[in-house]
Amino acid sequence: MTANTTFAAVSRKFTATCLMAALLASCGPAPKPNIEEPQTANLTLEDISALITKADTRDELTKVDMYLDATHALLGYGEYDWARNTLANLVPNKISDHQFVRYSILSAQLALAEGYSFRAKRYLWSARLMQAQTKEPLATQIQIREMRASLLYNIAEYRQAIMERIALEPLLKGDTDMQEFNQDLLWQALMALPLVDLQLEAQTHNDPLQKGWYALAAISKDNQTNIRQQLREVKNWSYNWPEHPASLRLPADLQLLQQLVEEQPQSIAVLLPLSGRLEQAARTVLEGFMAAFYQTQKSGEPTPEIQVYNTNDGDINTIYDQAVVNGAELVVGPLDKDKIAQLSLRQNLSVPTLALNYIELNNQNTAPQQLPMAPATPAGPTNQAAEDAPIDAQQPMPALGNQLFQFGLAVEDEAQQVAEQAFVDGHRRALILAPAGSWGDRSADTFAAHWLGLGGDVVSDYRFKNQKEYSSLIEQATGVADSKERARAMRRLIGEAIEFEPRRRQDIDIVFLVARPSEARQLKPTLNFHYASDIPVYATSHIYNGTTNDTLDQDMNGIRFTTLPWFFDEELPERRAIARSGSQEEGSAYQPLYALGIDAYHLYPRLRQLANVKQAHYYGTTGSLSLDENQRITRHQVWAQFIRGQAYIVPTTKQQEEGRQ
Repeated sequence: MTANTTFAAVSRKFTATCLMAALLASCGPAPKPNIEEPQTANLTLEDISALITKADTRDELTKVDMYLDATHALLGYGEYDWARNTLANLVPNKISDHQFVRYSILSAQLALAEGYSFRAKRYLWSARLMQAQTKEPLATQIQIREMRASLLYNIAEYRQAIMERIALEPLLKGDTDMQEFNQDLLWQALMALPLVDLQLEAQTHNDPLQKGWYALAAISKDNQTNIRQQLREVKNWSYNWPEHPASLRLPADLQLLQQLVEEQPQSIAVLLPLSGRLEQAARTVLEGFMAAFYQTQKSGEPTPEIQVYNTNDGDINTIYDQAVVNGAELVVGPLDKDKIAQLSLRQNLSVPTLALNYIELNNQNTAPQQLPMAPATPAGPTNQAAEDAPIDAQQPMPALGNQLFQFGLAVEDEAQQVAEQAFVDGHRRALILAPAGSWGDRSADTFAAHWLGLGGDVVSDYRFKNQKEYSSLIEQATGVADSKERARAMRRLIGEAIEFEPRRRQDIDIVFLVARPSEARQLKPTLNFHYASDIPVYATSHIYNGTTNDTLDQDMNGIRFTTLPWFFDEELPERRAIARSGSQEEGSAYQPLYALGIDAYHLYPRLRQLANVKQAHYYGTTGSLSLDENQRITRHQVWAQFIRGQAYIVPTTKQQEEGRQ
């Protein structure tokens, strides 16, 4: 066990709207409705203080307006405590309806700035605001509905977000930019729903406008692996819905379908280490890749020629160049980090290249350039050996050019996703439990850095090595050991036995757990034993390997974890094909690499789509995939929870406040 590390509370001016923007998956800045803002933009903090002092000398109506103006200015400075104290001077039921609208908006903005989504929801849906907003200027009504729609999306109430976006649409008449922005976010909310929900709504909804949206979204999501079929069905939808807003302006990702179909590469080179220490990982990725290839072939759609090269047969640059000479229009691989680093040093890559791992580069914020006419896409493994493949740290790492993309199953991505979800769920004070070593350290350190950046606190951070120390470690981490020591000191002081029940520390409201199934089955009961059964536990995907054992997994009941959709889609054709081949070992640590290979195959036709449409996603077996500004594929996995010894997919956020906000 490493030494206990306690992090001091860190005050951050990261607002929850920044978090929400991250969760919105890179939608651009919203066009601004013409809202009459108070003239507070140029006020200094001294001016604001003077404004509040002056307010106390004015009549009640003017005083309230001045307090609201001051609060608006304070929010702009990130002075949230001061803003809260200023609002606390107001009595909501004693102010005018117009002032109450402003009060509600500012209170919701403050709640969001501090990351309290459900508190903001209470302000935005109060009965008085719902009635008073109808008398406000159009721009204010737009602002309120926009805030509601964004909030609903971020707490995973997607149907309600869709309804709010559709209700917002007629208010935006005459403002093309706002209409298009609203439709883009409406589409994003639609695509966040499961396919079965989209299909049900498309079949049963009575409102033609919503029915059309749901039908188009179902077509898009049902054809993620078949871009030609998707194009055919979108054309058919447009023919049947000629006057629908989405027919007049298709969602941006669907506008590119024709071009994507026309640009498919005819020959793909797959570069993998088919010998050496990464051989098993490479062959697992390749099997997933080829399973997707054969499934496409079976469906009757055109498929490219596939050429496979062993990257351990020689110099990676020589192998890469030979693949291009042999006609490759797209390269998938390499898998090894050091070989990706070598390719990244080239001035130009000849063809789009999908690196199957992540490396660190300089100038990481360089925006991606426009793609050439031929598409591409990246891929990268979760296998430990592959993740730890060496990079020469002395070599300079240039920024990626427009031909190299990265896609992997990095533990860091999962740790960040857990931090974001737990923060949205209302938690703030974390205890970290992770295994000693590189994998645990990377997960824990990434979570801690992201958690602190969001505005949370890391109360304690512990590493475990083996089963023997679980009890003593958790006893220390939860403060039960200190509680027992205080009792012993009291007994020594008074010289007689006293009745005593140990208590855990009360400043922990979340446990971030990094563990394998065998470890988690012991750590969770140990937490329960040490009076921490009421603390929510969030974990990475490593806690679940796809196998079902009701008896053993009862001990993990309640744990929420992020995981690959692969484990829950038993009807996936590629998964069934791999299972029939007999090579798929249930519960193997290599299981996610099948999913990686499958997604690598299906991603390459859509890379141009992801690069040119910021809100575009591919919904694959490894999660919801998008492309960031550094040409790295980012993944958002699904959420699951152990219930009665079984792992079930669950909503991405809690649908109730649970008293925390």
